[in-house]
Amino acid sequence: MGSCGDRAVGVRGLPDRAQHARRVRESRPRRHRRRERHRHGAAPPARGGGDAARIAGHTRWPARRARAEHRRRHHRRSRGRRRARDVRVPRGERDRERPHALGCAADRRARAHVRSRPVRCRGGPHGVEGARVIEIVGLTKSYGEHRAVDGLDLRIETGELTVLLGPSGAGKTTVLRCINRLIEPTSGRILVDGVDASTLDPVELRRSMGYVIQNVGLFPNMTIRENVAAVPRLLGWDKKRTAERVEEMLDAVGLDPARYGPKYPRQLSGGEAQRVGVARALAADPPVLLMDEPFGAVDPLTRERLQKLMRDLQRRLKKTVVFVTHDIDEAVLLADRIALMRDGRLEQHDTPEAMWRRPANEFVSRFFGENLGLRVIIRHCLADVRLKPLPDGAPDLPRIDAGVSLKEALAELVGRRARALVVVRDGSPVGLFDFDVLVESLAEESACDAR
Repeated sequence: MGSCGDRAVGVRGLPDRAQHARRVRESRPRRHRRRERHRHGAAPPARGGGDAARIAGHTRWPARRARAEHRRRHHRRSRGRRRARDVRVPRGERDRERPHALGCAADRRARAHVRSRPVRCRGGPHGVEGARVIEIVGLTKSYGEHRAVDGLDLRIETGELTVLLGPSGAGKTTVLRCINRLIEPTSGRILVDGVDASTLDPVELRRSMGYVIQNVGLFPNMTIRENVAAVPRLLGWDKKRTAERVEEMLDAVGLDPARYGPKYPRQLSGGEAQRVGVARALAADPPVLLMDEPFGAVDPLTRERLQKLMRDLQRRLKKTVVFVTHDIDEAVLLADRIALMRDGRLEQHDTPEAMWRRPANEFVSRFFGENLGLRVIIRHCLADVRLKPLPDGAPDLPRIDAGVSLKEALAELVGRRARALVVVRDGSPVGLFDFDVLVESLAEESACDAR
């Protein structure tokens, strides 16, 4: 051991502390020693060997310069790999349609550029853009020897709300999932506006149809606004159009966009979450809406409010809706037509009034029971029936609006213990409603068949 001033040095002329550090470094594996040299300022080993490698191994660079050179080389390599692996879309164009995200071959060939408007997948002669009529021809779905659906024939007209009704295991949900190809049928065809659904791209087919399920299915990591905007973003809508549509749909289902938009699904009640589910299904303005027992998991009061909301939305929007339920009251309230199923077969497809007056068989009659007539009156309002004329002078009787249902009018008549009610439209009396008017309206087939 020698000396260098007052400090002890090792045999190589280094201070003891530096010599200890060097011994620690040399005891590590070779790959770790190479990293230590870079960290302490040595130049990265030159490639190619010879004098260049020898010079690089003995040249001392400033640590800052060595780290900068290392970052520069690493960034260059990673940037090259990223460019070879994927093509990034500029931030300003991310909300436009990216053709390579679509399913058909014609649109994939357009991936070299980004278009300024959404590109639709043309899966058939007419595509799915104008889809309104759904026709099911000989649909069969088998699971082994069990037939969940057995030779079903059904036609759902434009703008019509058809309810698939029946006992558990009748095949209602299976039919619904075959329409948007979540389940592939064993045999038969489903025509969407005259085009066989099996020839359409399944992803584009599902995007053209709204879908609402009992458990809502909201994305828990997204806000309510982002949940409603999910499908429009997939379809390539621009930000302004998407934001306007989100505001419109939240307003339509009775939710304040400023209050509910920033919330997450866990912060909503069951009824509010179902409203968001309906808003999301309608956000992209699909011509077809599929609903699988959407109001089955909420309390009766919330369920009644959601049913009235759905009825009002359908009257305004006129979508082609397929609605699955096992609740007779819900089916009678919402349906334009009911498709009653049993064991995968169709028993009767008609309006609730026609099923009440002309049941197709004994099963239909027993399924609805004897009080179907009382259930039917909820579908009609006082403006649909023939009222008694007003007597001379102003009668001192309770008043009721002409827009309420016959069921509500009957409850009001019984609750007030009145012999009659004065029906008012726009503030002016138009006639009298009493038990005789109700009985005559139920007896007249034309009065209750016109909805």
